[in-house]
Amino acid sequence: MPRSKPFLLLAAALSFAACSKPVPAVILGAVCGALSDISANGTIGYFSVAFTLVCYASAVLLNTYLNRNALTSSVLALGSVIAVLLLYFLFFMVFVGVPDCGTLFVRHYLPRIGYTAIVFFPLYFLNSFIASKLK
Repeated sequence: MPRSKPFLLLAAALSFAACSKPVPAVILGAVCGALSDISANGTIGYFSVAFTLVCYASAVLLNTYLNRNALTSSVLALGSVIAVLLLYFLFFMVFVGVPDCGTLFVRHYLPRIGYTAIVFFPLYFLNSFIASKLK
């Protein structure tokens, strides 16, 4: 059974989206998604679309409707991480028919969601510090 690791590109893209306008967030989300797709299976597809959508939604929500602070950004990032990884698990593990999906979800995907959410915090504070100095 493979060990679980944080999804660093997702955390980096979401932390950048939390501190920027929608267009740069979409561009970085698409680039990080393409890099994730290439490193995962060599074809560009799911992660490119998913990262682009969650980065756009995060940037628009934080620029238009929500107050931009650490709490709202982290809750939004946690929801985005859960959505991206849970949909990946459903599409590419459950619907394909990978045996023993429950054990795989508990031992690999749940810790990966948690680790990615934890890694988001230092990246968010680093990006918000850089964004405040650039303004």
